[in-house]
Amino acid sequence: LFNTKFLPGGKNNYTSDCGWGCMLRCCQMMLSRAFIKLRFDEINKEINKEINTKLIKHEILYLFYDKFITIENIHVNKKLFEIYKNILRKKVNVLEIIPPYSIYVLTLLGNCPKVFTSDHNMIKTMIKINKILFNESIAMIHFNGSVDKKKVLEDFCEKIESNDISSIDDYILYNNEKYKFKKTGIIFISLRLGLQKIEASFIEMIPKLFYNLHNNIGFVSGKKKRAYYFIGLKDKKLIFADPHFNQNSETDEKNFPSYSINDLFLISVKEMSSELTVGVAISSQKDLEQFFNDLIQLKNINPDFIGFKEK
Repeated sequence: LFNTKFLPGGKNNYTSDCGWGCMLRCCQMMLSRAFIKLRFDEINKEINKEINTKLIKHEILYLFYDKFITIENIHVNKKLFEIYKNILRKKVNVLEIIPPYSIYVLTLLGNCPKVFTSDHNMIKTMIKINKILFNESIAMIHFNGSVDKKKVLEDFCEKIESNDISSIDDYILYNNEKYKFKKTGIIFISLRLGLQKIEASFIEMIPKLFYNLHNNIGFVSGKKKRAYYFIGLKDKKLIFADPHFNQNSETDEKNFPSYSINDLFLISVKEMSSELTVGVAISSQKDLEQFFNDLIQLKNINPDFIGFKEK
């Protein structure tokens, strides 16, 4: 999978992501933010463990690196290297290793057209990669319009078969069955809120993705076929990161200068596209229960916004 010999179609013919790469980059940003949050929460659970922000971000960036991993930098992420070796089941030349969420892998596995690629396509491709690499420790699931509670529980939890619940400290009860939280993960929800523009009834709901949906990692959407990554609110306007800026290729692998965002921008909700995909990072059973409660609250406010199949 991460060697050109293992990729379908062999070497690709792309020389630029101009005209189709912006949605791909925005999905990369959302996924990387989720991984960083999950890593922070994991370390926070360890008593007296110092959190090195720079090291965590550096470690996560290697998953998205757009060059072959070299012998000089492989020591930064030994765990990832071991995963590669286990997948390929042979001695691996580190010069052949391609990071899993790089442009190279995503375009090939996602069968990206030269003109446009959708957030649905990218999310599904990222989920495919996650199942190969990290499925034992990280759940990743995508819903289109409506969330199925049973499906979430099956991906994030394990069913408790014992009839004696007195020895179980905590669990989620669903249809008279008990579920225990098993692994962290990410939930993506794609929404279409109008044909071309966002319908009036949904305009007031967009800010609630930040206020009423805990542990959200923002959402990807856009304006006039330009994709943006939306990360927050200011003065009733959405804050977004824009990938449509050329940057110099990285020269120092320790700093990753071309992966940094120098500016953020504001846009009115009324100006954005009617399609979006929001992400939620789940680090614990408490997060999962909060997520279900949030969906119920959002459904009570506007039942047509995010569907929620509870039973």
